Amino acid sequence: MDYLRILLVPIIVGAFTTTYYIKNRGLPSEDLLLVNPLIYSIAIILVIVIFNELKVKKNELQKKGVLAKRNVTYIFILIIILYLISMNFIGYLISTILFLVIGFYLLGVRRKRDLVLLPLSVAFFFFFLFSFLLHVPLPLGPENRLLDQLEMIFR
Repeated sequence: MDYLRILLVPIIVGAFTTTYYIKNRGLPSEDLLLVNPLIYSIAIILVIVIFNELKVKKNELQKKGVLAKRNVTYIFILIIILYLISMNFIGYLISTILFLVIGFYLLGVRRKRDLVLLPLSVAFFFFFLFSFLLHVPLPLGPENRLLDQLEMIFR
């Protein structure tokens, strides 16, 4: 049962990669020029990760540090799922800023300046990059009015 817990994330990534490969293998070869090397790279990395995880001895799992790191991994998986769900309800900017603040805090960032400036700058950078430069629509929430005002400025 311990090995199943250790290998949960690699198994999920492998399942998604396999599903993606099966769904897209019928596409023309030109469309798969980037996809195939990425899928093969992920498969190789997954084999390496699974091999390394299986080498972990059972007594090391009993140590507090290993268990704490595993708990942080599970918390991050939960936070990522909540982030993806909340993006459709509260929009890209708010959900990304909250996700980054929580993520940085879990990774040990404690300075308030870093917990405020880094998420704000990263979220707004990618917002402007995708919305204005690449014209990729992002899920909008309450910031919809802000986007309308910014579009009038940049037109």
